Amino acid sequence: MNAINPNFFEELKGGESFLKRLLRFKYPGKSGSKRSRLKRGGEGAHLNEVNPLIGKDYFNSGRKTFHGHLLFFTFLLLASFLVFFARAFKLQVLESKEYQALAQRNRTRTYEIPAPRGVIFDQKGEVIAQNRPTFNLVLNVSRCSLGKDRTLCKRLVSDTLDHLRRGQSFKRTVLGEDSPWKGLSPQRTVPQLTQLDTPGIQSLVIAQNLNKDQLLSLESASLLDSLGTQKVPAIDVLTYPTRDYHYPEAFAHLLGYTGLSNESLTPLIEGKTGLEASYNKPLTGISGQRLIQVNSSNESLREFDTKDPVPGENIKLFADIGLQKLAYEELKKAVDASKNSNTSADPNSPATPENEKIPGATADAGVVVAQDPQTGGVLALASYPSFDAQKMVSGVTSAELATLEETYNHPFFNRAIGANYPPGSTYKMVMASAALEESAITPYSTINDPGYLSVAGYTFRNWKLDGHGQVDLLRALQVSNDTYFYTIGGGYGNIEGLGIDRISNWSKKFGFGAKTGIDIPGEVAGFVPDGDYKDWYLGDTYITSIGQGDFLATPLQVNMVTSYFANGRELLRPRVVSEVAGEATSKEVLARDLISPQTLDLVREGLRRAVTPGGTGYPVFDFPEKYGVVLAGKTGTSEYIDPQGNERTHAWFTVWGPLEDAEIVLTVFLEGGGGGSDDAAPIARTLLDYWFSENRE
Repeated sequence: MNAINPNFFEELKGGESFLKRLLRFKYPGKSGSKRSRLKRGGEGAHLNEVNPLIGKDYFNSGRKTFHGHLLFFTFLLLASFLVFFARAFKLQVLESKEYQALAQRNRTRTYEIPAPRGVIFDQKGEVIAQNRPTFNLVLNVSRCSLGKDRTLCKRLVSDTLDHLRRGQSFKRTVLGEDSPWKGLSPQRTVPQLTQLDTPGIQSLVIAQNLNKDQLLSLESASLLDSLGTQKVPAIDVLTYPTRDYHYPEAFAHLLGYTGLSNESLTPLIEGKTGLEASYNKPLTGISGQRLIQVNSSNESLREFDTKDPVPGENIKLFADIGLQKLAYEELKKAVDASKNSNTSADPNSPATPENEKIPGATADAGVVVAQDPQTGGVLALASYPSFDAQKMVSGVTSAELATLEETYNHPFFNRAIGANYPPGSTYKMVMASAALEESAITPYSTINDPGYLSVAGYTFRNWKLDGHGQVDLLRALQVSNDTYFYTIGGGYGNIEGLGIDRISNWSKKFGFGAKTGIDIPGEVAGFVPDGDYKDWYLGDTYITSIGQGDFLATPLQVNMVTSYFANGRELLRPRVVSEVAGEATSKEVLARDLISPQTLDLVREGLRRAVTPGGTGYPVFDFPEKYGVVLAGKTGTSEYIDPQGNERTHAWFTVWGPLEDAEIVLTVFLEGGGGGSDDAAPIARTLLDYWFSENRE
């Protein structure tokens, strides 16, 4: 309380009494206007006086406080109004389109309809690969993300996979881990869910190839409604066309397989290997769309817009299903049999360079390549061990892949185009051509073969240890005489020899040391020695002259070179596909008229004699009598040291028929498979029997 005025008691004694003053202050008179009384200091002038008990003018002080509070609340109200107005303007005007779109997305669901891939046919129009519908569980990342936070997405994936795992029918529905879209199995959920943090990711396949029981299980768990859309807005069940391979193992390396793209931010099927990869663009169609209206519970109400997908283009191959299947089966039989036994060559068979080298060799793997020599079209291309392409499409776990690699000898390795081997005696047709064209010999040049050639203390032996006696070019090709080709390659006696430079140049002219350009991926170039990459000696030239040493080629290259001698004029690029969307692919000539007609005729005659009595290709000696078809070909056996340090041999046999107007060129190769005559040629005979019997019907 304020202190009392110190003059208060003096004024009380000398003047008007306190009571009167108090009463006058409280009950003023009524006469005169308020303004006049105040002006003349009369009654009412006390209104400006201070309460004598308190000593402060609370009336005026309270009025000022009230005005201040009123001003503050007015400003606060105005500021709040401006804030709400600005926010409403931003939402309803500036961002109206965005929120309209959001509202539209909340009431509709847009689903991609993947386009079916093109169908693949063989040369006769029989289906090799087509499509079948499968159900896949797909996460729409945008519907479960809170900005960049994907925690809810990861929880949805984990919960869904846990539910699938509890079902007894959960089998191979989860993808492998070789792709960002794969590997989300219940056992690998946590480490692989980091893929959801990929910037820009739109969709993620949770599980694929769901069956009817699994869909019913999800529906009973209230994840699906009866129309197949998710009650959980972020998860969709989509129907995808999945590859259906009719011959998943026999055609595995030729066709390859499909899988989810590693690059796309949405689930996209693409070819991974084989022609599925090299022809991925025409095989891939254009996806469609399906627009569905949903309610607040994400239940489907109606479908009101659909854009049908455009299927991929169909492809027709040069391949013959029957020949391809038989080639695969023969390779499988030979390689699998070699795992269970270590039998030697037939002791009653004629002596050849193949069965006298290392008897009892066993095949670890094998290849068959067949072409039409007039077009370069691939009639068959089989590599064994192989894999099941359908399992790769349906989903394979890392454990299954590991088992496959351990059980078989690199089954995903396409040895027909991706493996390098010494071509052995199959190379002698090139050596004979080069020697004649370079005039290193004449058709009548003859040597005496005692079974070896000795130079500077080194001995280079013929496969037939006691030799072949007098040998000219045709005889050398017929019996595959090593001593003759040592001589024309490195020189001996009165024959100068080609030398490594000319050998290298002619090898490259025939396509060795370079990729053929076949229209499937994974090809390697091989290697042609030129004498510059290391210290080179005469002995190296001798070994190279018989297709040994550092000289390396693929089975496809050997078959392509044989095709040149079969058609007599053109070195053609191998082709797998004959038509795309009904339009024929073009024949491509890599080289033409490499050798003179006289040289060609001589070499072809030598190769004809090689598969007739007295030659090395005894399994086909009776072929002309049985089918009226004259053949020509060359056996081959190339030596190598395996990883265990054992001396072993590869088996080769390359052949064509008929001799004139050839229909088929066939090369059989067995890795570590023994001799060309005993091991590779019998497989070729089986395939030739099929081909000419089938074509006669």
